Amino acid sequence: MISYSFLAQPVSPTFLKKKVGVCFLKILLLFIPSFALAAEADTEAIYLEHAQGAEYLKFKDEAGKITVWGEVRLRYKQIHLEADKVELDPETEKILATGKKVVLWDEDRKITGTSLLYDPKTDQGTMLNASSYTEPNLYRGDKIEMIDRRRFAVKGGEFTTCSLDYPHYHLSASAITIRLKDRLVAKNVSLYVGSTPLFYFPFYYKSLKDKRSQSSFRTGHDKHDGWWVKTKYNYSLYNSPGSLLLDWWERKGWGGGLTCQMESRQDREGDFSLYLIDEREVQYDSETREYFKGDEITRRWNVKANYRQILSPTITARARILFQSDELIERDYLSTGSFPRRQEIDSYFTLTKTDPDYYTLNLVAKRKDEWDEDEGKFIARSAQAPQLKFSTTSLQLGKSPVYYSAGFNLTNQFNRIGDEGNYTLFFDTSSGLRGSIKLTPRMTLSPSLNLKGNWENTTGQSSKGVLLNAGYAGQLGLRTRITGFLENDLTYCLNQDIIKPTEDEYHGITLHDLKARLSLRFLKSKVTSNINTRYNLRATKGESLSFKKERFDPVTADLNIKPNKNIGVTARTNYNPATSMMGTISLNANLKSNRPQWDGNFTASYIKSGSGYDPDILFTSHVGLRLIPKVALEADFRYDASEGRLDRQEYIIGRDLHCFQAQFRLMRQPNLSLGEEWDTQVSFRLKLKASPEAEIEYSTEESGWEKWMDKW
Repeated sequence: MISYSFLAQPVSPTFLKKKVGVCFLKILLLFIPSFALAAEADTEAIYLEHAQGAEYLKFKDEAGKITVWGEVRLRYKQIHLEADKVELDPETEKILATGKKVVLWDEDRKITGTSLLYDPKTDQGTMLNASSYTEPNLYRGDKIEMIDRRRFAVKGGEFTTCSLDYPHYHLSASAITIRLKDRLVAKNVSLYVGSTPLFYFPFYYKSLKDKRSQSSFRTGHDKHDGWWVKTKYNYSLYNSPGSLLLDWWERKGWGGGLTCQMESRQDREGDFSLYLIDEREVQYDSETREYFKGDEITRRWNVKANYRQILSPTITARARILFQSDELIERDYLSTGSFPRRQEIDSYFTLTKTDPDYYTLNLVAKRKDEWDEDEGKFIARSAQAPQLKFSTTSLQLGKSPVYYSAGFNLTNQFNRIGDEGNYTLFFDTSSGLRGSIKLTPRMTLSPSLNLKGNWENTTGQSSKGVLLNAGYAGQLGLRTRITGFLENDLTYCLNQDIIKPTEDEYHGITLHDLKARLSLRFLKSKVTSNINTRYNLRATKGESLSFKKERFDPVTADLNIKPNKNIGVTARTNYNPATSMMGTISLNANLKSNRPQWDGNFTASYIKSGSGYDPDILFTSHVGLRLIPKVALEADFRYDASEGRLDRQEYIIGRDLHCFQAQFRLMRQPNLSLGEEWDTQVSFRLKLKASPEAEIEYSTEESGWEKWMDKW
């Protein structure tokens, strides 16, 4: 075998760069065409981009390999390689790179180590003593195996988002598989804070493309439930992500569930979730003021599913199922913050045919359940099956500025009133005209007319027989821009209906609505007033018409002043002409400064609930202050001037700890049931900045300062 070598003398780096690079390229082109570093036109070639400082070049040694020592950089397509020594094997077309620092990178990844065996054609290889960074994680391991261009695996390694040489935390695993910009899967995972192991997970999954869905671990303590742990393990099955939930409370017991989401496609999507807990009752000892575990067990659950599929370009099907054991399970177990009390749940199926330019047709089956306090469960209150709805879009009448629309609704409905159930078949229809006429450049007239009709037939214990309703509604709106800073909207509505509520009774009703709105702008200030009045003219069969003033709505006004971006003042008030009483007055000011960095919010409110009630006068304030870059202070106060007491005070200290965010919170508020005593709540929370769902929280609550201090 013929070998060619070049022994470098002590010369300048510039000389080496020119001579070594040129000789290397020429000789390789002549003797090894199968592995040539060719001209730029060849996209499959390997290019020698840099060889500055090279000390030795050897071509086709005894093993048939090509070797280059020095600061070597190669490129194949979009992949770059840097090493101290590179061996090229023309037969296997593989590269062996070694050195103190071997780096392989492209636009999506960067892998560093001490030795790399690499096949550029398949993008497969193994890096020893390796590390890699793909946002937001840093991976380290004994070796990294490149499976293909989008996947690599870390063996016997760890990963973290901390960039320090000795990270504040890391997760070690026996095997980690990363699919770039998709997901991370790890086995036998242990969480370390510093060098201390805290938790073990047999399996770990994390989405790298959906930041809203992450595996999480939260633990903490509160006075009612004691210690608790909430975990969520994410998984992916056939590219459809989901989560397994496993929770534990010291006094309540175990709970768990699962969620899964269908792989989203253009024509369909869906999701499903289930949560179940056999909850042990938590009781309270009024003498010791302590909570303890009771004996009674209640099964609580929540089931929810959603599905949508496009059957054709104009037809779409949707379905939703929602059932749960009680009104508070979502707030207690499925939300990390406050969740509103769910008073009703609904399930439905809809089939929609749509022509965007002309009409929409819906076929609906729907059921609604409402929470019954007496029964302590959800009870079916209404159901529609089937319901057929049709409506046109707003269609232009020729080339005129007039538009028309029409529609109908045919429904077979069940309603529960108390313990009774009624079945109703009703049909209603409506059609209308509307237009917009620009009288002057500053004045616009908007008339509309709507015809309506309704027929109902009710059967059941409280049936009223056949009911009829027909009528029309007319509206005339006038919008005037008096000047550049003054606008006025005036709207008049006329409704006339004929109603047959029983077999032998008719009613004729005429309603007049007059609404006015005045808008005034001056510089950056704005004043808005609203006035609403309603008059009711009612006629009953066999009786003379009677005129009745039904309502004169309150007048409301707002004043907003913002002289610059750091200061804002808002004042609101409303006045009820019917009672000659000022209902609410509030003044709100927002202030902030960048040097020093602080912000504040101050509100004063006067609230008059009615003529027989004393007014409430409240003052609230919030102040946020950042004295140094990594420490933030917040304080909130609420003072009830009408009662002469401080209602609430809260203090928060936040600290940036590089990888973590720490928060200490102290809140005090009076316990009205215990007279003058105050409830004091103290909590501490530690969050991982890269994954806020990883959280440790501890909180406790005592009545009075002395008892809280004694406990600590």
